[in-house]
Amino acid sequence: MDGAIPANERQIEHFKFLLDQMADQQEALQKTNSQLSQLTKDFAAAVEKSEKSSRTATWIAISAIVIAAATSFIQIGVSFL
Repeated sequence: MDGAIPANERQIEHFKFLLDQMADQQEALQKTNSQLSQLTKDFAAAVEKSEKSSRTATWIAISAIVIAAATSFIQIGVSFL
């Protein structure tokens, strides 16, 4: 032999290299999945908070309309006196 690596050993080394790459990609995928899961949780919490804020804003607006209407009725009632 002239120091050349036999074909089957080169294939074995290549497969080991590919397995290492696959392991690295799997690790990166798990990390990305974990980050995506956290982002999903954060988004869900933000949506829930937004919905609560929206409901609160709606009730404030309704209350302001009711107060304005009551004030108008009081002014109309006072003007008839």
